[in-house]
Amino acid sequence: MVVDCRNRLIMEISDLFQQLGIALGLGLLVGLQRESASSRLAGVRTFPLVTILGTACALLAQSFGGWEALAVLAGEIEQGASAVITADGGGLARAAKVGAVALSAATGAPLLPVGAACRPAIAMPHKWDAARNPVPLGRVAIATGESLRRPVFDCPDEIETARLRLQGALDEIAATASRILCPPPQQNENHSTP
Repeated sequence: MVVDCRNRLIMEISDLFQQLGIALGLGLLVGLQRESASSRLAGVRTFPLVTILGTACALLAQSFGGWEALAVLAGEIEQGASAVITADGGGLARAAKVGAVALSAATGAPLLPVGAACRPAIAMPHKWDAARNPVPLGRVAIATGESLRRPVFDCPDEIETARLRLQGALDEIAATASRILCPPPQQNENHSTP
């Protein structure tokens, strides 16, 4: 019995380090790309920290539930941490949830819509959001929109208005990322009509 509990604990710790390692690796890749593009947004130090924080919050959400994890994240942001969350987690895919808007209202942090597209990609129809994962050496486009100011709520209807505004910004920036990979065909300007 003691050996079984010890083995289970070792497996849980191993899974934890694997998830944090993947987050660190992805953050380093994005950070290296941003530095090679001479971006002023963030770089090789910022993105790994943000991805690890996001992974820790996701693990907290699994343990405590979404609203409790959101409260922990809000406390971290108020102490100066940066955070990245997906606004559509669980439930209907690609539909912004109220949690992102509530977090912004509670902390004063702006919302920065981000969209991504990849090509070629492996479709994952069995996942809740039908994710598309890029193949090795494939192309990935990441686009960011204008930051949305902190919403202020005087009545419950304003929460839904802010959520819909976020949804519109996310839809627009996702379409922008797709257009980067697949631009519309250009018309030949030298073409003359008889």
